[in-house]
Amino acid sequence: MFVLSIDVGLIHLGLSFADVNDDGTLLEIFWVDLIDITTYTHRKSGKIVSESQECPLYHTRTISDWVDHFIHENKPFFEEADVILVERQPPNGLTAVEQLIFSKFRAKTYLISPRNVHSYFNLTSLDYDQRKVYSEKIASRHIPDYLAEQMTMYDRVHDIADSVCILLYWCNKRKKAHDIDERRRRHFGIFHEDGLTTFEKLERFRY
Repeated sequence: MFVLSIDVGLIHLGLSFADVNDDGTLLEIFWVDLIDITTYTHRKSGKIVSESQECPLYHTRTISDWVDHFIHENKPFFEEADVILVERQPPNGLTAVEQLIFSKFRAKTYLISPRNVHSYFNLTSLDYDQRKVYSEKIASRHIPDYLAEQMTMYDRVHDIADSVCILLYWCNKRKKAHDIDERRRRHFGIFHEDGLTTFEKLERFRY
């Protein structure tokens, strides 16, 4: 499955896009990016085009219009993603960005608490600057070489790294759930030649 992970921001929104096995195993991170959603780039075939000619969206200085353009500019990732992970914001954070993305892709979006991510990676005792360093180290272990080179071009890497950490946290939860399901299946029945467990075969004769 394809998973899009987003570390919420306005000027520094971190994004990563990955292929993940159904059991939660991370196969490969295909793409990362750091985006200033307040800038209307109107990219098309690598060129900036006239908004009046090409863009049907509104262009006011509002979070709603910024998010619309962010989604429009990254439409292939949002459409191809089977799962979208969005960093859950604190009450005084960028909740508008979080909720606008969440509402547009409600059926496949999960809000991920940064506290849970920090706890999973044992980062809760660190301050902000220390967490930045460690999140970059964690992400670097999973970023392929061609993307690692690309990341050197960004002025801030930890926002992208945070999106990767969100992805890794979710993969771990997915894997744990998968392992529990597998243990239950092994515990509650032996598979027969037809692929059904004893309980599933008996279920066929229920009235």
